[in-house]
Amino acid sequence: LNDAGIVTFNDLAEASKSKLTGVLEAAGPRFRLAKPDTWQQQAKLAAAGKDAELAKLQKELKGGVKK
Repeated sequence: LNDAGIVTFNDLAEASKSKLTGVLEAAGPRFRLAKPDTWQQQAKLAAAGKDAELAKLQKELKGGVKK
């Protein structure tokens, strides 16, 4: 992510899903299972300091994806 210019939660929150998918694909087969579906949403909460909301969301996720 850092090599793609994503170094802060704000950067991650603003990154498109296609950019995140491209970064994961370029990183190699080890990262193929990663699903960035909720990464932007989680990053927005983290950047805003909304820790309780972030924790609640993360409890609703399995592997970063809504159950």
